[in-house]
Amino acid sequence: MKTLLCYSSFIGTLLLVCSSGINLKSVEAREIVFDQKSCIQNFVSQGLTTAQAKVWCKHKKDCLEESDQQGLPTDVAESVCNCSINEFKKRYTIQQFENLTRQAENNPSIKQKLTDVGEACFENILFEE
Repeated sequence: MKTLLCYSSFIGTLLLVCSSGINLKSVEAREIVFDQKSCIQNFVSQGLTTAQAKVWCKHKKDCLEESDQQGLPTDVAESVCNCSINEFKKRYTIQQFENLTRQAENNPSIKQKLTDVGEACFENILFEE
């Protein structure tokens, strides 16, 4: 039976449970090893400035931490977080993304707009098997 999860936050919070009866919230949290320097170097090698790379690396770190807290396997979390960054980069400038994430803290419709990107990524990864 396929695992079914709900992706539910613009930073990658995965909410819940699976159809196979395993509650991912009960999985013991692992310590996330996030190499900020390597992350920044990776984005800079793709042509971004260091300042731009820091924005995406912050999102990725937050996404990975939230995913881990919800018990998502590390490889799946990495894929979801990378996908969401790629989608955000296609849709928004760095400044637009920063503004939207700030506004999302107090505006449910903007938060939903950002959440939709993560949900689409998660569904694509979940059903690509």
